Amino acid sequence: MPKRILVTASSFGHICSFHIPYLKALKDEGFEVDVACGGEMRNIPYADKLYQVTFEKKISSPKNFNAESALEKIIKENSYDLIITHTTLAAFFTRVALGGINPRPKVVDVMHGYLFDDETNALKKSVYVSAEKSMAKRTDLLLTMNSWDFNFAINNNLANKVGFINGMGLDLDKIDATDNSKRSEIREELNISDDAFLFVYAAEFSDRKNQSTLIKAMQYTDKNIYLVLPGRGDRIGDCKDLATNLNLRNRIKFPGQIEDMYNLYRACDAAVSSSRSEGLPFNIMEAFRFNLPVVASRVKGNTDLVEDGVTGLLCKYNDHKEFAHRMNEIYFEDSLAKTVSSNAFTLVEKYDIKKVLPEVMGQYLSVM
Repeated sequence: MPKRILVTASSFGHICSFHIPYLKALKDEGFEVDVACGGEMRNIPYADKLYQVTFEKKISSPKNFNAESALEKIIKENSYDLIITHTTLAAFFTRVALGGINPRPKVVDVMHGYLFDDETNALKKSVYVSAEKSMAKRTDLLLTMNSWDFNFAINNNLANKVGFINGMGLDLDKIDATDNSKRSEIREELNISDDAFLFVYAAEFSDRKNQSTLIKAMQYTDKNIYLVLPGRGDRIGDCKDLATNLNLRNRIKFPGQIEDMYNLYRACDAAVSSSRSEGLPFNIMEAFRFNLPVVASRVKGNTDLVEDGVTGLLCKYNDHKEFAHRMNEIYFEDSLAKTVSSNAFTLVEKYDIKKVLPEVMGQYLSVM
């Protein structure tokens, strides 16, 4: 009888974005693979069964405890051998659900970025750290993907074993940075001229992603610099209002959710990230592969990819004037932009999914 694996995450979208190759690899190994997630139900290739549970971003929301009850029922009914869990909330409540199950399945928690760091408010950090510590004995393997998270997990004994991975991998074969056939078309849709210098920040609109800093920074950048902010989220209305109030709506574009991000990258000249914290930012790796120089906040996750002056430029978090200065540097100093983008293009080779997937699969299977 084949061994059974459950994969959980806060949303089906997360699975679709990062984990389909791993579901296929697990199926190729002969496992039965089920997926349990929150959010809108999606068709998930290589999944034997799909379960929809409801997660709320606020950890104390009663709906999260309903999700825990639902997960406990799913786990008991299917007698899994291994659970692989992703995203902070889903990982926590998946492990809470194992409290009444004995013997329990093996558990791998893939940490895509702790929602705290050394600068986090003490009370907020205490809540998250306490939650992680309470689940440590139910975590056979914790996989981290940036140096700060790895060291924190080791120093605080957050799992029976802590490992390090280079993210979930980027399919470099699908990225052709030389194909600019739709550059003019995309810019025309955005109402941006061909000679404008365009920055892109692909991210959910949230406090953590912090688009407001970039909007404020645009006041101090050259008038030929434009910014496109694809995505959706709770803060998009506030960001549009801020851009309007600063008379910047002609230079800042909000195209909403973009399905074909690759052609948007090809239409841009540089990338930027103002995030508060990251795991290992996929958007920066993609920008690297499209030969875009990157300006990013000096926070965990970002600093694992961006070395100041080498593979990009770094700014103090939330400092809109420093962001403006460094965006202007990229615009005016062509040799600097070419140097950092060239170095970054080479760096991203280590995150090729052809290299990363076998390493991650080896970690998954090591607990079986």
